[in-house]
Amino acid sequence: MPHRILAFVVILGTCVGLAVLSAVVDDGSWIGLLGFLLLAPTLWIVALRRGPWQLTERAPKFWMCVLGVILVGIAGTHAVSHTVLATRGEAMEVEVLAQDRADESGDRTYYLYRSSDLFMLPDTFTTDRELDEDAVFTLLIDPEGVVSPMYPEDLDAVIWVLLAVGGVGILAIVVIGFGFPLGDRRYKTEEVDAGQE
Repeated sequence: MPHRILAFVVILGTCVGLAVLSAVVDDGSWIGLLGFLLLAPTLWIVALRRGPWQLTERAPKFWMCVLGVILVGIAGTHAVSHTVLATRGEAMEVEVLAQDRADESGDRTYYLYRSSDLFMLPDTFTTDRELDEDAVFTLLIDPEGVVSPMYPEDLDAVIWVLLAVGGVGILAIVVIGFGFPLGDRRYKTEEVDAGQE
């Protein structure tokens, strides 16, 4: 059991770290994607080496673990951003100064300044909505600039926190309860002994 708890702490810590980095780094979505692409095969390799895990028999536990990782990683990223803005975000009237071209997904990055004192905001704002230059609107902005600004109506911290907590629960069930990806070496040894007989 201690080894299962340690594995749970390592996996959860990795997911939480990726979620926080994705939330606080500008255009940090690639961090979560790269982390997941590295974490998923690592879990599978460890499972194959540590226990009697076979693709046909043990795949449900692997995919449950992957689901937990995705929920903690993706929902956790949003939970960080939404929670920070919900607790200390300030509603500010801002104005568009300039914008970049739309990327492949249609998102545009805008450079903004406060309408009240014409102060240039250090953070950019990315959205799929097309805004005209000199457009004036309200955003929730973190005074310390840790997370990106957001429309007040898009704030939904409770749902994202609940999804992230659900991901933690799934990971706990699979990693601590079922022992994935460490497996059960005793069971594997018994299988080998039975085969030799």
